[in-house]
Amino acid sequence: MEAPTGPGGALADAETIDLWLTGRPDSTRRAYAADVREFLGRVGKPLAELSPSDVIRAASGPRGTAAVKSLISFASRVGAIEQDVSKVVRTPRVPRRLHERILTEDDVEQVIREAAPGRNRALVRLLYYGGLRVAEAVGLRWVDVGAGVVHVVGKGARSRSVWVPPRVIDELRALRGRSDDGQAPVFKGRAGSHLTDRQARRIVCDAGAEALGRPISPHVLRHSHATHALLRGAPIHVVQQTLGHASVATTGAYLHVRPQSGSASYLSRALGHGSAASIAGNAGNACIARPPP
Repeated sequence: MEAPTGPGGALADAETIDLWLTGRPDSTRRAYAADVREFLGRVGKPLAELSPSDVIRAASGPRGTAAVKSLISFASRVGAIEQDVSKVVRTPRVPRRLHERILTEDDVEQVIREAAPGRNRALVRLLYYGGLRVAEAVGLRWVDVGAGVVHVVGKGARSRSVWVPPRVIDELRALRGRSDDGQAPVFKGRAGSHLTDRQARRIVCDAGAEALGRPISPHVLRHSHATHALLRGAPIHVVQQTLGHASVATTGAYLHVRPQSGSASYLSRALGHGSAASIAGNAGNACIARPPP
């Protein structure tokens, strides 16, 4: 796509940013636009006058730095600036703390129970049992709800069918009443329109605060779905398909989110505190060599 040009053949920063954000999800657009506005306000220069030191000094945090680098790289590709001055800037690494956002199965059930019966509880239950992103859930129409599955459109406009337990489907259909409009939203907000992302987040946040004494986000339910499924033996490619991950490597992150668990727990003689389950499992394996007497 050829970028529009402003006076003197240079793209105006506002046009560049708007073009860079085109096609991104609304939530991403808002977050990236805020990061970039903050950056440009702090540095006090147009994109064409930036130096690597400006990016290092003024970009804020891992997400902010990534957004600024992406914008500058894009501006360079479309000819808005002469060179990509962000190439030498490294995005700060984010410590992996995914395990801190994983609920136990009991916690999840408490959150579901605390959500108001009807729409709110059905939403919370679907977010967990379907592993859906919040935008996927609030975008559902009745035509998307099938026999045991919901059909969602995820990132990159990729569609997928997600199996959910019959109880979840029954709970969803109870919201429909006698309506025969397949295009109507499953989760209605004001005036019968789709519930917004923000409204859905508030529903989950409030249910978490009531059940656990702390707010949670819809993504916590998605993280918990993936972790619990893998812990219970679900094949990783099945979890990948359910969550709509483009790469199995993304799903693989959930294999490492329980720091209190490790391979040492499977060593029956480790410091003399082996679990009965692992000892019994080893006793039944004739290929495990016995230690010398």
